[in-house]
Amino acid sequence: MHAPDYQAETGQCVLIGRMLGRVTDKWTVLIVRVLGRGPRRFNALRREVGEISQKVLASTLRRTALFLGR
Repeated sequence: MHAPDYQAETGQCVLIGRMLGRVTDKWTVLIVRVLGRGPRRFNALRREVGEISQKVLASTLRRTALFLGR
């Protein structure tokens, strides 16, 4: 039995590590949880996240996108 090849996952692990370092508030956690199930339109995301204002959702998405370089 040999050790698994982690080289193929290195880029993804770095990205996940950076993202986890960015998760600092409850809204980011909830948004990432919902988006982990697949892409959503803005209003659908807002409904699924719950009682989040449009302004806070837009701001959180913007910060997260900037952090990820997208």
